[in-house]
Formats: sequence, C-alpha cells, structure tokens
Amino acid sequence: MYKLDTDNKDHDSIIFWFKTWENKVQNKDFESAKNLFGNDVVSFGTWMNVVEGLEKLCANQWKSVWPTINNLNS
Repeated sequence: MYKLDTDNKDHDSIIFWFKTWENKVQNKDFESAKNLFGNDVVSFGTWMNVVEGLEKLCANQWKSVWPTINNLNS
C-alpha cells in the first residue's frame, strides 16, 4: 500500500499550488490565476466538457463559475 510522504518537497509544492489557486478563486483574480497554467492547457469543468487553451478556459469556465462561489471557508 502507498503511504503519502507529507515530508517531501513535491507534497509541499502541490499544497502551495492549491493554496495559491484557492486564493485566486476566492478573489476572482482571473488574470494572475492564468500564471498557474500554460497557454496550451487542456481542462474540463462544470461548463465545458473539454476546453483547450488558457484564454478559452478563463472565459468559458472560470468566468462562468467563480462569480457564483461563496464562502469557500465555511
């Protein structure tokens, strides 16, 4: 069975990335959130089955969903 090594640098960097991402979403900071992804990103989400490209991801997914999110820390 795999045991999660929470003392390794990869784990720390992933936690940091998600905390940074959470802050961008909470603050609806679309422009600086783009810095967390490459321009050739391929993703999926609530509004898009599959979306290719950072600008499409931001315009068609993030801007449709993030404004509806409230109280992430509740």
